[in-house]
Amino acid sequence: MLKDTGEKVIGIEGYKEGKWVLVDSADVVAHVFYEPLREFYNLESLWIDAPRLDLDFEDNPTPHNPKHSQEISR
Repeated sequence: MLKDTGEKVIGIEGYKEGKWVLVDSADVVAHVFYEPLREFYNLESLWIDAPRLDLDFEDNPTPHNPKHSQEISR
């Protein structure tokens, strides 16, 4: 989806396994977890003091990304 919108993608790792996918798009690195792994690694604790940003994906739902909001650190 990033490439379709003209954004630069440096790399994607872990997609085949689907439990922890890392997407590097130069300015942003996204970690997408299978929920039990997200709880285990608890990466949010590393950024506990970072401001939170609520991203609303309702404007651009996809078959792999149904309507929802997700809180992230930035």
